[in-house]
Amino acid sequence: MNKERLEQIFQRYLEKFDEMNITESSEWYKWKVAKDFPEVMNQALASADEAFPDALRKAERVTEDLLDNQYVYPFSGLCQIADKEPGTVRSMFLDLYADDGGDLVKRSDKLHTFKGKCEELCERYLSGNARFRNDPHAVTIYLALHDPDHNYIYKAAAANKFADAVEFPDEWGSGASFHLDIYYRMCDELVAAIREHESFLHLWQEQMKKVKDVHPEELHPDREHHILAYDIIYASVNHNLLADMTIIPRRPKSRPAAKEQNTVDIEALKAKFLEADGIRAKRQEAETYLQQVLVPGTKVHHKNEKFGEGIIQKAEGMSIEVLFPNYKTKPINMSTDFIAARGLFDTVSNAPDFIERTEAFRDVLLKKQTDIQKAYEAAYEKIKPYLEDL
Repeated sequence: MNKERLEQIFQRYLEKFDEMNITESSEWYKWKVAKDFPEVMNQALASADEAFPDALRKAERVTEDLLDNQYVYPFSGLCQIADKEPGTVRSMFLDLYADDGGDLVKRSDKLHTFKGKCEELCERYLSGNARFRNDPHAVTIYLALHDPDHNYIYKAAAANKFADAVEFPDEWGSGASFHLDIYYRMCDELVAAIREHESFLHLWQEQMKKVKDVHPEELHPDREHHILAYDIIYASVNHNLLADMTIIPRRPKSRPAAKEQNTVDIEALKAKFLEADGIRAKRQEAETYLQQVLVPGTKVHHKNEKFGEGIIQKAEGMSIEVLFPNYKTKPINMSTDFIAARGLFDTVSNAPDFIERTEAFRDVLLKKQTDIQKAYEAAYEKIKPYLEDL
């Protein structure tokens, strides 16, 4: 690794300490999360099946926005899956945390096994929604928070740019080809450099003391400096510690070529994907609401007086059969999304706010579900090569 570059990064990290922890951000919360998480997670893993989902949600809340945020929520997705299969999710975490004797190749395999099971369960219970996707970033957070002294957090964009800047030569890949052991080797080299730079460590510790909300006993001691190493990697990109450095990017086969990266507007692709995913999620919410409300036995009133009052006889998927006694003696088959989008029912016996709720869903109910899904899949395919970097 380029020691001169590391020296610059360390210096800028100290210079920007206030920006990162006092005036603009509170990056020190990583140490607090690492202190609180192991106990809460171990309690969850020791709980009975019926208590496990709620206990897991407590662990998810402890992580604050380190993992789940306004764009993605992989941990929340696992909590929802745990509602359905608590034993499966518990076993996944126990296998991930099982002793591997420090064999990082085995740990890398465990990461991919965990990730693969998450994808399978997400497809089964969460319609494959990409926002619930557990990528290497998510799985390394589960590992690092449970055992911070033997693991590192990985975030693709920051890690790759940091590696480029300090001239770490080896590639750890991405997605299915991600090699945890190679990434950890870079982090180990960074930790070695931190330990050699005693003045940096001393000044950083003194800086931490001036943060008014920080109480040392509430933070993970980080004796191995693994959290600090990740914070430096993260800050290199997110707090611009690499400014003015001439960086020659590595060219991994798993990432698009430089020409493609320069001509693709990744932010535009992300915005398009988030828009499509939001429409898809809203449509799913609308369908769930209609299926909960328009159930057999419910009295409805059609805005066309020719039909008048009716009673739902049967409900299946997005279709119901309604008997309008004053109009016909046989039930009429009706599409619930068409009913809601066109405002055909002005009263529903078990949902006094039916008109207001369906009005809020009208824009997505007027679209074909198949068109919404196709738009989502098209947007996902375009952003997919860049997801890990994002």
